[in-house]
Amino acid sequence: MIALQTLSIKIDLIKVLLRLSKDNQCFREKDYLSLQTKLAEIGRMLGGWIRASKNPTKERLSEKPTSNTD
Repeated sequence: MIALQTLSIKIDLIKVLLRLSKDNQCFREKDYLSLQTKLAEIGRMLGGWIRASKNPTKERLSEKPTSNTD
């Protein structure tokens, strides 16, 4: 879980640096929007993984066990 939180902080830093780069005209608007969209998706996925890692047993308890009675 610590690795996921560290990664989340690094993604946030990349977002800030990307915005600064765009403000300094290092990227075209189209390229910035493409990168921003991809980073937003990565952030959503990472947030889901962090939430899932906080409550791993909650999901397992809600699943019904399968029985192997052949």
